Amino acid sequence: MATTIERTTGQATGGGGAVLAVDPGAGPNLAPAPAFQGDGDGDGVPDGWYATAPRPALSPRFGLDGGVRHSGRWAATAAGDGNAHCFGKWGQVIPLRGGRHYRVGVAFRAEGIEAVNVNLLMALVWRLPGKANKACPTDHLSAFRALDAGWTLAEGVFRAPPECTALDLELYFRFAPRGTVWWDSVAVQEVAPPAPRPVTLAAARWRPTPGSSYEADMAEIGDLLDRAGHQHPDLICLPEMLNFGGRRAAGYEAIAEPLRGPTFDLLSRKAAAYRSYVLGCIYERDGDFLFNTAFLLDRAGELAGTYRKVHLYWPEEREGISPGDGVPVFDTDFGRVGVMICYDSWFPEMARLVGLKGAEVLLFPNAGYGEEQVLARPGDNAMYLVASAMNSPSLIAGPDGRVLARTAVNGVVVATVDLADRVTAHPNAGGTLNASPGGRVASRHAPSLRLYDELLDLVRTPG
Repeated sequence: MATTIERTTGQATGGGGAVLAVDPGAGPNLAPAPAFQGDGDGDGVPDGWYATAPRPALSPRFGLDGGVRHSGRWAATAAGDGNAHCFGKWGQVIPLRGGRHYRVGVAFRAEGIEAVNVNLLMALVWRLPGKANKACPTDHLSAFRALDAGWTLAEGVFRAPPECTALDLELYFRFAPRGTVWWDSVAVQEVAPPAPRPVTLAAARWRPTPGSSYEADMAEIGDLLDRAGHQHPDLICLPEMLNFGGRRAAGYEAIAEPLRGPTFDLLSRKAAAYRSYVLGCIYERDGDFLFNTAFLLDRAGELAGTYRKVHLYWPEEREGISPGDGVPVFDTDFGRVGVMICYDSWFPEMARLVGLKGAEVLLFPNAGYGEEQVLARPGDNAMYLVASAMNSPSLIAGPDGRVLARTAVNGVVVATVDLADRVTAHPNAGGTLNASPGGRVASRHAPSLRLYDELLDLVRTPG
């Protein structure tokens, strides 16, 4: 459809002539007219750019603003003009070489929108010979950094598919009837491939002997840690309720211990001995209250963080265990990890929240679980999964849900993965835009956040 571009001039509100999305340490900027300058053919549209909507009724009002800009030249604009269904994009096609890595950046400023992750989308369509746009792999920018004067820089580094010939950079504005966005300072630069981030993960499977003693249980846990430690993992995950073990007849009151009790001490010694992170899980006594608590130890055996099980299995709650009320994530020297415990896995919002907080690995100590159901969680959220069980298989799975290592008998499984290569689960085309949306904050295609408000309302309302 033909697009009318309005030009507005005025005093600039930011910038000073530089295309600030450019990384000076990378290759030259391949984007034509990165500050939306030039109009060689006189059609009113900057050289190399186009502005369009899929249907006339959806079109935002497109423009070029010389007053609100960051580069000191022009900013491309899109405005809702009262249309709640508005949906359109500025775009350009940039030739490049397949198999290479590229840094893509764009500065933007927005007013009158509900949320960046709802109303703006920066899509990267890797054009393949003979393929329509919709059939090509598509990534999106999801890392944001605040600039001055209300501007934000979106950026990311991506590998173009080997057969790719061009990048179709699409800057979308959508579903914001009272909103306006300004785009400026576009950069597409070839960069060196990012360094691999290998990490070796270990999952223990331990089904204790019924009626055993605490000392016998800890001897078995110590042996499992030795077997794992000899394989030099970066992280070892143990099952749930280690201090309950085979002593089921004793009850929670009798077996609960302080966080820094004998179980903690054993795991701390092993973590330090093998220079591995270790995740343990116990029934914890904290004053007058009992919790089902996971604790993460660092390579020196020091406490790195704790998580208290939020969704208790009903027998736990009715017999006096109190639930936690927070979902933390933990930064390690190899990446960010999160935890869910056993019955938490039946609530997909748990893994989603961990993913939205940036976790790359989801640790899952448990007594037992449904394997098909749990394997959906890494696929939903683009995370690796380390499941350590008592009554189900212990396994390590990739972000695509593929099982990398698995055991259904007592023992340890180990897998080395590359956190720089979190392959996605979506079967079509490829790329991050459509895949694993639960854990990706910029993959929201609903017109508002009302869905999440409605979920909260339903949880709060009886009946």
